[in-house]
Order: sequence, then structure tokens, then C-alpha cells
Amino acid sequence: MARSIGHDPEVVRDGLLSAFLHGGFDGTSFSDLETATGLDRGQLSRMYGSKRDLFLIALRRTVAQQHEEWFRPVAEQGGIREIRELLLSIAGIQAVDGGPIDGCLVCNTCREPIATNDPEVKRLIHLHFASVEKTFSSALKRSVAHGELSLDKADVRKSARMFYGVTVGLLVLVRAGEAPSTLRDIAQRAVASIS
Repeated sequence: MARSIGHDPEVVRDGLLSAFLHGGFDGTSFSDLETATGLDRGQLSRMYGSKRDLFLIALRRTVAQQHEEWFRPVAEQGGIREIRELLLSIAGIQAVDGGPIDGCLVCNTCREPIATNDPEVKRLIHLHFASVEKTFSSALKRSVAHGELSLDKADVRKSARMFYGVTVGLLVLVRAGEAPSTLRDIAQRAVASIS
């Protein structure tokens, strides 16, 4: 049973993300959420709402963290080199404790019914993926402007979509436990295809 104590909202959000990342929406129980957050079911319900509400908190947390840590720097000042570094960084994700790697909550959620049955979840996933594509488009345009790449407008769009697809693919393969060497090959080949 979870402790009935005060709480730090950041710790609760991190706990929710960890629980849903490991079990997904369908595979995560309120007991799992109690354990992950240190709050009991009554506290979670009173302060944060239903299981769906808790899941949306975790999903938004994932989107915000990925945007801040991975995509914003590439979108704002990156080019093809930063795209390569980002893809290799994703390819190099390792489990901290030697256990399974949980991957990305957004990508994991795409395989669950909630991704198509819940309009808000569907909207958040769509916005996130559109933002990822836009990140790559901005970086590629910057590389073209600096003379690092020779791509026309249509090629920039197609290449941004390719990198978005490669990113999602890498995150899925990370969860599947694919060898880092294979993931690095995928990342490097994707960048080499337009360089």
C-alpha cells in the first residue's frame, strides 16, 4: 500500500511516466501507480483524476522532456551534424540497471487502443510527431542555407519525414532490445543518404 503523505508534483509526474512507460495504459494498474508515486489511489484520484488523466500527465511529460532535451536544440540551432548526433544518441540509449529498455511512451502508446480511441491522446501523438518532423525540416533548411547540403524544398520535406520515421523506428527498436551497433548503422546510413 502506498504511503499517505504529502507529495512533490515533479516526483509524482516522474513516477507516472515510469509506470506507464513500463506497462503502457492497459497494462498499468492503480496499484502500479501507487507504488510509482508513493500516493494512494484516493490521493491520486482526488489530486489528479482518473487513470486516463494520470496517463495524459505522463504523455505530456514525455512530449515536453523529449522536446526540451532532444528536439528543441536541433530545431533552433542544429543542422545535419546535430541530426546525426541526435540519431546516434537515440541509438545509444542503454538501460541504466541492465533491465529492459522501455523506449518512448509516445511510440509505445501507438500500439495501444487508447491511441486511436481517445481523441486527446490521438491529438497529442499527432502534434508530437508533427513537431518532430518540423524539427528536422528546420535543421535541414539551416544546413542548406549554410551550404552543407544541396536539397530543394521538396527534398527537405521528404528528408525531414525520413528522419522522423527513422527516429520513431529507432525508439521502437530500442524497446525491442536491438543491438546498439545495428541502431548506429541505421542512424549513420540515414544521414549518409542525403549528405
